[in-house]
Amino acid sequence: MLSLLDLEAVDLQVEEHSKEDMIKGYMLIGVNDVTIMSTLKDKSVVFAFLANAVAMFNISFFSSFLAIRFHDKYDISDGDMGYYFAILSVAYLSSAILCPIIFRALPRKLQFVTCFAVSTIALGLFGPSELIGLPEDKFALVLTGMPILAFIQALCFIPSLPEAIECFQVRHRLVPDIEPALDGKLNDIMSSGYGFFYNLASMLGPIVGSVLYDTYGFRGVMDQVMIFEGCVTLIFLIFNCGPNVFKNDAFHKREMTKMKKVSEIILKIAEREKLE
Repeated sequence: MLSLLDLEAVDLQVEEHSKEDMIKGYMLIGVNDVTIMSTLKDKSVVFAFLANAVAMFNISFFSSFLAIRFHDKYDISDGDMGYYFAILSVAYLSSAILCPIIFRALPRKLQFVTCFAVSTIALGLFGPSELIGLPEDKFALVLTGMPILAFIQALCFIPSLPEAIECFQVRHRLVPDIEPALDGKLNDIMSSGYGFFYNLASMLGPIVGSVLYDTYGFRGVMDQVMIFEGCVTLIFLIFNCGPNVFKNDAFHKREMTKMKKVSEIILKIAEREKLE
């Protein structure tokens, strides 16, 4: 297998190589092998989809009862309710711009963990948590937890789809841009998986939240979801990141860079062959 340095040398001598030379060791599967089931056999793909689903659950489970809580406990009028809900939207819209900049050096797998860890804290404030003894009447705590919870979900929503696609590409050494049919099918399947988990969570979130609210009340729901979020943080940290997360991320980026270089060389070879 050629190193990145070797590939740079090959790029300077394209006329001496063929597509067959460059493709050796790559494209381990064909277009017919790319299926929903084959993508779900990749642990990193599954974790990326689950991260997307948990993030969606985090901002949807309280949608059916938050207005009731604000009205009954904090005397928020119906006319003012929309302003408080807008806090969530403004926080997420700003995070969609800022999070890719602030956390760009952090491996995507650790971005997921960071999202869940911060969400755990935000949910404790959002309650405010009875479990850790926060005062229930401090509306300022609620208004602090809400935007933090919405803001940090971008660390799952934004990187989960590219994480799923690139992990699958690296595992099967799929060089991009040289087989459009394969690239198109892979993107379609990954987008479908992303959409499926996203919409499943958006459907189940309000249902599960409503059942818990009817059973345990607002603060009880928040405490239970806070505990759930803490467990998810540990699961992703142990089973998706592991002790070598930075080393594995460096390998992942290096392999993606090599495959993009191979793609560039193959496309140049194809242009040369057309001229001949």
